[in-house]
Amino acid sequence: MDKKDAMTAFRPMDDDHHVYQCWNCGSLWKFEADGPYENGWNVCPHCGLPIARSLEADDVSV
Repeated sequence: MDKKDAMTAFRPMDDDHHVYQCWNCGSLWKFEADGPYENGWNVCPHCGLPIARSLEADDVSV
């Protein structure tokens, strides 16, 4: 995958408390409700990569 096409995904770490982790940089984020897309996030604020909607391994940079 070309660097300019790099994306990341957010995986749920704690469903009860709405905590998600960026696959690329490992940053943890807590949401009031739901996940990053439902809260209007399109990029990770820490690493700046666009967030893929799916959690397919081919969609994310590692």
